[in-house]
This record gives sequence, structure tokens and C-alpha cells, in this order.
Amino acid sequence: MVRFDDCRLIGRIGKPHGHAGAVKLELLPDLETDLNIDEPVFLLIEGKPVPFFMEECNEAANPPILHFEDISDMESAKTLQGLPVYAPKSAIESDKEWSASTLLGFQTFDGDTALGPVLEIIDAGLQQLLRFEIDGREVLVPLQDELIEDFDEANRELHLRLPDGLLDI
Repeated sequence: MVRFDDCRLIGRIGKPHGHAGAVKLELLPDLETDLNIDEPVFLLIEGKPVPFFMEECNEAANPPILHFEDISDMESAKTLQGLPVYAPKSAIESDKEWSASTLLGFQTFDGDTALGPVLEIIDAGLQQLLRFEIDGREVLVPLQDELIEDFDEANRELHLRLPDGLLDI
């Protein structure tokens, strides 16, 4: 059985495809996959990985089209739209090891204080921003090397050292 720890972000669920519950898979740039229909992919729902098994997988389509077990109508498919998708590392055919989008779903910390999971990476022109929520309030933090204290891919944690007052803005 595939474990979430052995997976990597491959993209997001896009729009539904047809009326039978299939969805488009928006792959990360420069990423190719060879998904095994017998292994689950994981969707990050409220910061937690949930395994989804595929009934069908059409990777020849552009974008790829997935049809999950227990998702049989357009309304159910719409509830998945925008969710991050993780697949076993063995299914990824790419030389690209890491990108900012890899951080989606990572738990962030400022020192010992948990800030919440990274919900989105925003491309703001010359820099990228991490978006997460603290007590229901949206927080944006610049993704800069000098703010990163530690990156723990195995535990899916991003440890930051933020300047005083940055979270109050």
C-alpha cells in the first residue's frame, strides 16, 4: 500500500469533465506522470491527506482526466476542484526535484509556534507568497530563502524565522 510519506505533489484537481464525475488533473509545469490505477493518489482536504482510488485514468488527454471511485456525478466532482493532488514518487517522470508548489499542505512554523498548513503559493511578480490562515485570518508571507530556517520534506514541515510584526500586517 502506498503511504502519503512516499508521495509528492503533482498538481491540483481542475474542472469536472463530463457528467459522470471525472475531473481534469492540472499537473505542475514540467511534470510528467505514469499513474498506476491500482494505487491511490492523495487529495489534501483541510490539510489532511485522503486516499482516492481511480476507476479510470486517461493520462494521454491534455490535461489528464481522472475518474475516482465513489465520485459519480458532476456535483461530487465539483467539491474536489482546486484540491492538491499527491502521487507516489515512483509515478513521477521528471528531473525536477523541488519547486515552491511542493510546499502546498506543509505545516508552517515560526520558531516553535505552529502557523498552519500552506494553502496556496501566490505568484506576485518578482516573488512568491505563502498563503495560510491563522484563526480564520488570511496571512501572506514572502517565500524568501533568508526566512526559511528548515525544510523537512519527510515530515512535511516548513520552519520559518519571521521578522517581528510580519504576521500582524
